[in-house]
Amino acid sequence: MRFSKSWALAVLVPLFAAAAAAPGPAVAAGSIAAAYFVLPENHPDVNHGIDGSTIKGLVARRLGPHGYPVATTFARTKGGPRSGPIHDLNHDGEILWWTVSSPHHIRADGTGNEKLPLLITALFPRGQVNDTKGFRTAHFRGTFDAATQAPAGMQLGSDDDTWVFVDGVLQVDNGGVKAMTYTPYSLGTLAPGKHVLDIFYADRYGSGAAIEIDSPLAIAPAPAPVALGTPRAKPPKGGGPSLTAAQMRAQLQKTGRFTLRDIHFAFNKTDITPDSAKVLGEVGKLLGSDPSLRLSIEGHTDNIGSEDYNVDLSQRRAAAVKTYLVAHARVASDRLRTAGYGFSRPVASNATAKGQALNRRVEFVKI
Repeated sequence: MRFSKSWALAVLVPLFAAAAAAPGPAVAAGSIAAAYFVLPENHPDVNHGIDGSTIKGLVARRLGPHGYPVATTFARTKGGPRSGPIHDLNHDGEILWWTVSSPHHIRADGTGNEKLPLLITALFPRGQVNDTKGFRTAHFRGTFDAATQAPAGMQLGSDDDTWVFVDGVLQVDNGGVKAMTYTPYSLGTLAPGKHVLDIFYADRYGSGAAIEIDSPLAIAPAPAPVALGTPRAKPPKGGGPSLTAAQMRAQLQKTGRFTLRDIHFAFNKTDITPDSAKVLGEVGKLLGSDPSLRLSIEGHTDNIGSEDYNVDLSQRRAAAVKTYLVAHARVASDRLRTAGYGFSRPVASNATAKGQALNRRVEFVKI
């Protein structure tokens, strides 16, 4: 085991003990499910450098629609003084370090239940004695009952990134490529009843890997996260587009517009992904069947990122759709207009991942 970062095992300290109680370690109960993965040494998000301290703000407040942390604009564009930016994302902005759906050859490295308190000071891939040939990540998952509305807590230390979510909401923001610092955290005031705990860990630099987890909460394993296929929204039955040309025409006649949510773009870009070809082909059929039809293509986003950023992105994506239709469907350019509204015209609440997914859309309006 080798730790070139200044790492030291901290002594456990009391967390939410009563004021009159003598100091002592938090008493963990039960165990937590774990799924392990390995990022290859050539992965784009590893071995950039050591931030040296905790970097907050790398992930959004809520988990994405497929249960993974969502990278913020800061994470995508900078990501810390030395270790960023973060590149390995799906089209919903979720970080793919904990799934084999990543295009960067991440592999599964085992599942099981880990007893608490948990202390792993050499969290290297199985069969390795260091992290020079791959970097281990872990997704820990459990449930616990909050008997009262008193603040719940845990103690956590990690080398490197760790984020803790309760019921899909970020409670511990401990990102960054850094040495171990064992720290008490509050998980907030929780209503009585069962809650789901998700802990995402990643080793990203070749000088050690470690994690410690302890909590007075009685945690039970939740079903271990499984590395399945690409975490994308399920396609319509039969694999076809969400609307056919005939259905688009019917909606235009009824409301003057139709909405498509299966035009996909590379994350943070205007590149249209290949799985969008079918639905855009249907738009081309619609326009080809009525030479007099003219449409305004309007882009809309969720609220991740600044207002100006999202307006610009939605405008550029609407223009990309127009360019695609002109090039592939042979539609005259003057039959199509474009506009981008960012997140100024939501159709659902941006407070939930489901609502954000509904707000990411392209609308076609009859001119």
